[in-house]
Amino acid sequence: MADESKQLLRAAGWDIREVTFWLPERWVRRDCGYWHDVYNKVDIFRLPFDKVLYMDSDTYVFGKRSDMLPLVREELRWGEIKMVRDVNGKSFNSGVMVFRPNEKTFEAIHEHMATGLLDQPAINKVFAKEDITELPFRYNVHGYGEHNCSDVVIAHFTGLHKPAEAERTAMVNVSSGAHGLTRYGLA
Repeated sequence: MADESKQLLRAAGWDIREVTFWLPERWVRRDCGYWHDVYNKVDIFRLPFDKVLYMDSDTYVFGKRSDMLPLVREELRWGEIKMVRDVNGKSFNSGVMVFRPNEKTFEAIHEHMATGLLDQPAINKVFAKEDITELPFRYNVHGYGEHNCSDVVIAHFTGLHKPAEAERTAMVNVSSGAHGLTRYGLA
């Protein structure tokens, strides 16, 4: 990130934490090209805070701030993580998470990622099923299919095309609904 951008963020009250870019030795380039970014995502598990509400950069908050308060106000025991079930129904999506960071969890996730796993499978492996509390789908609406979008709090734009992608053709396609964004009520 450019120094000028960092200065602007600091002026807006952000506390910027820089991390060393890391890729595992067994890293395999994915077809869509942007997956290498997820390897640094797991640094959130070693932040110096008591509790973290994490949202991927491709999420958008549609709800009011008060809609998000239950995520951070509800009790969270040590070793617990709160996530929405992934559209595959088998695992949980790491696009929105509430957890207590600690170095031991970070190291365990990092170890799984060193074998070539991406963030989401590694996080699902580290947290036992009984340690994952399922959040309502409205906190991470993602994937394809018919969902009731009237009570969406957070939409998660998974996949290659993002509504905020600053590229003219992509923006025209997004605004016309060409990328299937009708599922989020944006078309």
